[in-house]
Amino acid sequence: MSQASTSTPIQSKTRSDALAYLCLVLGVITLGIALGESFNLAKSAHFIGVITGVIGFVISMYAQMTSTNTRERWILMPGWILSGTFAAVNFWFAIN
Repeated sequence: MSQASTSTPIQSKTRSDALAYLCLVLGVITLGIALGESFNLAKSAHFIGVITGVIGFVISMYAQMTSTNTRERWILMPGWILSGTFAAVNFWFAIN
């Protein structure tokens, strides 16, 4: 008995690529909010940076576990690192 897949390889690849680019974008947004400390952003903006970073981190963890090729991982890892690291930095700026 064979198992039938509900998605084609093209749909799966497109979804994986979209997740990879989404986490990279969320990581860059989190970085930008953390760098906004030098422009005296409000503490609420840093809480938004924390939320954005956590969402990017969680999405990148899922995408990393389901990625199928090295090209996606080269996009995922910077997003994962940026999201996680700068979520913590934004948290630090938000509580101080």
